[in-house]
Amino acid sequence: MNAMARRLGDAARSERGDLLLYCNGIDYEAQDDIGSYLEFECLPTGGWGYETLPIGARYLRTLGKPVLNMTGRFHKSWGDFGGIRTEPSLEYDLRYGMANAMRTTIGDHFHPRGDINQPVFDLYKRLYDRLQRYEPWLAEARAVADIGLVWPTPYPGYKYLSPRGRELYNRFWKAIKGGTRLLCELRQQFDVVTTFSDWSGYRLLVLPDFVTLDAEVASRVRAHLDRGGAILSSGWSGLDPERRDFVFGEWGLRYDGDDPYDPAYFRPAPRLAEGLPDMPITFYQRGAAVAALDGTEVLAEIIAPYYNRHWDGYGEDAQVPLKQLLANLLPSVLPAPLVRAPGLPSFARATVTEQPGRRMVHLLSYCPERRGDRVDMIEEPIELRDVALALREDVPVRSVYLAPDREDLPFEVRDGYVQTVVPRVPGHAVVVFEE
Repeated sequence: MNAMARRLGDAARSERGDLLLYCNGIDYEAQDDIGSYLEFECLPTGGWGYETLPIGARYLRTLGKPVLNMTGRFHKSWGDFGGIRTEPSLEYDLRYGMANAMRTTIGDHFHPRGDINQPVFDLYKRLYDRLQRYEPWLAEARAVADIGLVWPTPYPGYKYLSPRGRELYNRFWKAIKGGTRLLCELRQQFDVVTTFSDWSGYRLLVLPDFVTLDAEVASRVRAHLDRGGAILSSGWSGLDPERRDFVFGEWGLRYDGDDPYDPAYFRPAPRLAEGLPDMPITFYQRGAAVAALDGTEVLAEIIAPYYNRHWDGYGEDAQVPLKQLLANLLPSVLPAPLVRAPGLPSFARATVTEQPGRRMVHLLSYCPERRGDRVDMIEEPIELRDVALALREDVPVRSVYLAPDREDLPFEVRDGYVQTVVPRVPGHAVVVFEE
């Protein structure tokens, strides 16, 4: 398949060098020398779900090509001619892509008769009329990130269709999905990275659950540590590929195998206890058993259950105390995050893009709700008022305003951050910080 795509790409470019070329179904990294841009296809109500675009957006933007956000109006999947999503749900997809430096498209099919479904195209016109006003702040914008979330097994195309390959891929997918959700809810700015991309620009690397250190990953982690970067790892991450022990002494741990307790409980030290109930809290999953080496600071204790009950599944259980534990831990490894917005509700999102001379903070306030057995739905945006927002002052800022109307916002610089208050977020607001 890759060889065929390469031949087709070479033939197309020999006729016309400026063609837009993308090969659907081939894994993205294999297209490095084939196409001219990348597309990320995601119909959240058609089987992909609302957890997929946040991962794809943050991964594809690290691959060095323009990225197109391909959504669609179908309630189910492609060819669902009688189905149409709500306008807010489709607008959310488009605005989420914009907020992550993706360009916008809505995929569709003509009816088999070949004519246009006018209500559908009326919907498209309303959406594009609103969104194209943001074009000055979208053109050539790129995402800004403090954190690299490491994904050992990225979107595979057709490489992992064997049962063993699919099992491996699904295991990493669950870990990366859980990590993405946690960091999004905590308003952290991050990319999803593989060994294809450069890791040198990140202040923090997050290794979720299963990232063992082969020669390539170990050399990158070593370089990151030597630059003074921080590491946050969970589960078995940091072990050698045979899972015998941790590769680097900086982990400060001895690996003692898989945890014999299921479920184990934890109780944090006072330093990490803010917002957590004063009780043993379950992990709902079997993890790794580790022992602290001399000199390692211990910030929580593990408590054994009376008996094992075979709990399973971190990504499935969405334990809020584990998110709070991560929130309490992050200031130790990332004391000055790019964005602070402590008053945002957990369903809201904040992302940062930049152009020469300015940075944009996108605030999104939508909440997909489970309807029926399998479909999450958005019927309306959720308006927020008086949102306190602070952007790290990496460069001096001379003005702050709301796009696209250029409404000025009062601001002050305090404690290394440019601080302002956004009076109203009607589902989406773009706050521009001009140098």
